[in-house]
Amino acid sequence: MKNSIYIIALIAATFLYHSATAQKTACVWCGNNMELQPAWGPTGYEHVENYYIPAIGAYYNVALQLFTYSQQGNWVTTASLPARYATFNLYSAHKVVINEDEPYLRNLIHKNQFASVINQRNQPAIRDSRDDRYSDLKQHAGNHKVQTALALAQAHEDAKDYAAR
Repeated sequence: MKNSIYIIALIAATFLYHSATAQKTACVWCGNNMELQPAWGPTGYEHVENYYIPAIGAYYNVALQLFTYSQQGNWVTTASLPARYATFNLYSAHKVVINEDEPYLRNLIHKNQFASVINQRNQPAIRDSRDDRYSDLKQHAGNHKVQTALALAQAHEDAKDYAAR
């Protein structure tokens, strides 16, 4: 009888732990995530899952702070853009907010749909915003490593799954 109680308690504790972990991870994907948006992101969005950057055909996942781009016909997900974009200016490039999972799977649609904005440079970046909602973010904008650590700590399991795709 005592062993049964321990087993039930262990199962309940395991269930509660996984439930709490799932809620914490899921919370990264819901509601306002302005504090995770990069300083080069466009202003005016309280929640962003991904940016599509038409000029280079790449995507940026805000919660995971990872870029996804095509390399030799395969989609690659990394913390930074490849060397071929070393001089590319994310602050001046046009970004399109795409709130869907794995947007790169619809790249051909996005490429055609947003071809007209490739050369647009009129989108204000969060770094340059006067909106008070961004004041905390702007104070930490230079410390991308802190933002990355926070996002990865909050979505550690999701990062593993996302990078494995």
